[in-house]
Amino acid sequence: MKVAALTPKIIRIVRTHLDLTQAQVARRSGVSTSLISAIERREKRLMPEVEQRIGDALAVSDDIVHEILLLHHRVTAANDGNDVHGTGDSEVDSTLLMKEEVKHHD
Repeated sequence: MKVAALTPKIIRIVRTHLDLTQAQVARRSGVSTSLISAIERREKRLMPEVEQRIGDALAVSDDIVHEILLLHHRVTAANDGNDVHGTGDSEVDSTLLMKEEVKHHD
């Protein structure tokens, strides 16, 4: 399933939201875990073939990706860099808040 315009950041956000590890995405997409990690850290360029394979591995539609990103941006804006869970990492805090908000909507 092709997801339009995957970027390293979108891959990380969607993967995290879906509770998938880098290893799981790597296994599903037929690439190495180290490649997924390097792409997410922007150390390796996301080649079109790998982008397609990762999109297939994530198995979500463009609409779902859009909803995940909107939720991520809302939570990030609400969090505004505050370490609400005491982890020392505002991106992790945003992800935790995002998961909590999704649970409340189910």
